[in-house]
Amino acid sequence: MAVKPGRIFFIVILSIAWTLAFCQDQGSRSDQRLQPERDFHFDISFEAQNNSVLYTEGDLSSINVTIHTFRGPKPVAIFARSSSEAVFTVSISDGIGYVIEPTTDFSPFTFAVDVAAHSIGIETLEIVATEERIEESGVLELVDENSDVVASLTVKVKLTVTLIGLIVEYGVFAVLVFWFCNLGSSLELDEVLERIKKPWGVIVGVVAQFTIMPPLALGLTYLYRLDSATALGLVLIGTCPGGNLSNTLSVILSLDYALSVTMTVCTNILALGMMPLNMFIYTKPIAGDDTNLQVPYLELLFQLAIIIVPFFIGIFLGHKFPKYKEFSIKWLKRLAAVVILILLAVDFPFRLYVFRSDWEIFLSAISLPLIGTIIGGVVAKMVCVETKSALTIGLETGIQNALLAAGILTLSYPAPEGDLAVRTAYLAVIFSTFVGIVAGIINYIYRRLKGESDDDTKDLVDPSHVEVQLDPRNQNGKKDNSEIQNQKDRKPKADGTDRPASSNGIDNPTFDSNLGDGYEVTTE
Repeated sequence: MAVKPGRIFFIVILSIAWTLAFCQDQGSRSDQRLQPERDFHFDISFEAQNNSVLYTEGDLSSINVTIHTFRGPKPVAIFARSSSEAVFTVSISDGIGYVIEPTTDFSPFTFAVDVAAHSIGIETLEIVATEERIEESGVLELVDENSDVVASLTVKVKLTVTLIGLIVEYGVFAVLVFWFCNLGSSLELDEVLERIKKPWGVIVGVVAQFTIMPPLALGLTYLYRLDSATALGLVLIGTCPGGNLSNTLSVILSLDYALSVTMTVCTNILALGMMPLNMFIYTKPIAGDDTNLQVPYLELLFQLAIIIVPFFIGIFLGHKFPKYKEFSIKWLKRLAAVVILILLAVDFPFRLYVFRSDWEIFLSAISLPLIGTIIGGVVAKMVCVETKSALTIGLETGIQNALLAAGILTLSYPAPEGDLAVRTAYLAVIFSTFVGIVAGIINYIYRRLKGESDDDTKDLVDPSHVEVQLDPRNQNGKKDNSEIQNQKDRKPKADGTDRPASSNGIDNPTFDSNLGDGYEVTTE
């Protein structure tokens, strides 16, 4: 019994609605924090604006803490601690802590807490009160059990700004602009237009990408209980369009390259509207009232426009100047790949904190593309897309342009929120690339064992490898006209079999040449 496509999309919409309702419910529950029952009360303030302080790695500073009032039946010991000593450590300048005695005439007093910033992160400085203490030989020893946090201050530690880091941040974005221009110039418009004329596969893929990935990313943030900055990064990846990696993987895995490129083109154009819309919908439960996590919509639109406009410029250049198109296909793609690898290698020492992340962050970065690919492929297959195209749609759905997300996060969001959010983007790129390399090796070995050639795959990626050469003679001194006609009428498929040249190339698009007598197709 065939499943109607409308029902599938209805189920997807219901799933999205359920995800949003679940996330909002979880967010409201997290805000309902029950205050612990205690028989003492403090009124404490910090010498800081907006109840937060910002440091750079390696900073040493002091924060003044003022106790305005204290009410309680018996003495209470207070001290300061860090929620994560890997990010920063604290100590009280005058000793370990203080014992506050109950009195009817309490006088406010101020003490200093020394802070040493160690590594990037957002944690809290906590003022803790406890009724348990041990005094021996006049020395106060505090026991951190049955204690209550009576005041807290957000402490943010950002990376040290370096010239190399700035060059890499803007360099990655510049390479993205260059890559989009190159994508437009090397685009085979005939193949794209052919797919748009039969748009069902493209429609399914585009709808899947913009309706499956954002709620999936949001759901994973609650599943793994990610902090707000990291959750923002994961959701931003989920709203991004497809990139070059999915196109490359479609070739490596012998999938539908033309469909992959067409989806990439369509999703990147639609991203001008869909990315801000999805960010508006799915970041609200994460950002809350934190102004540093609010979406900068104008900057987002500006950056997307900077990327999309060069794409159309590239289309014009490739159509107007065939030699530039050939040069772009043959050399500029390789140049862009080399430059981005160099930038990532240079940036690697400054991003070591990414690999010190908690295991939940690693799992979220792996789960998003993996689950997205599976769901996208299954949905495509359920709405009557053939298997090869369904696998391509799944790949294009799950593997987003994480480098675009990284560029937006580092350039549009303040530190350290942007640098913390970018962890998921870096890990997603590494995981997707690793999976692609492994899949490519396995596919290469499989094709070699079957005795298949890589010529067809080469033609899919680089049509300039196909050229027409004059070959008027065969072994007998003349070209066999029947052989010429056979070459004209048939061309190889990726699986090694032949098919008529009149095929529209939907199953396995290749470079077509209308050849006259006396010519043959050869591959470099």
